[in-house]
Amino acid sequence: MYCLAVLLVVLTLTHAKKSPCFVFPGETFLEFRPANFNNSHMVHYQLEFQTIAEEGILMYSEGPDDYEALFLSQGKLIYLLTNPSPSGVEGTSGGLYVSEAQVNNDTWFKVDLWRNWEKRGRGGHRGTVLQTGMEIRDPSKNSLETHIDHINHRGVLLDPVVYVGGIKSSLTHTQGTAPPQFEGRIRRIHEQRNDDAFEHYSLNFDNKVKRC
Repeated sequence: MYCLAVLLVVLTLTHAKKSPCFVFPGETFLEFRPANFNNSHMVHYQLEFQTIAEEGILMYSEGPDDYEALFLSQGKLIYLLTNPSPSGVEGTSGGLYVSEAQVNNDTWFKVDLWRNWEKRGRGGHRGTVLQTGMEIRDPSKNSLETHIDHINHRGVLLDPVVYVGGIKSSLTHTQGTAPPQFEGRIRRIHEQRNDDAFEHYSLNFDNKVKRC
């Protein structure tokens, strides 16, 4: 009985950490403002998505100068990180990571996204190697794509607000240049540093996003 009780507790906690599945019609978005959420410098996002659309925003965040976006373009998945210098004189750094395969074939893809993430060493200790980029898994083909660099992207400052499935028109860094809103399904959104499952949104624009 004791073992059964422990198992039930573990299953309950595991379920609690999983974000729901959301259906996006291609004309709206969700806004998340998790409590005590630190979105700057170092993060590790995980999510799964399914779509047949060639274009669309999956996730977006911005700060006063910096921004990052995970989006579809011509059927490929792209992670863009833009990190200009504070003065602007030194130019703009960041990264652009593009999938090789098409990801709009109505298959569920699993994505890991890292920004300045410190790889764990042996015994669970933090290492000194930073990684930024993404990994894309296609369970239907048992395939894995890795697009990562080990550059220290210094001084990335983003607001603790994450947009999923699209963005609002008033955001600073995307006016006139953003891909369209996402059409398809997104589920199991999680950020490891803050141990936050994206379940409770602060805004469902026009109340058009539904649960799967």
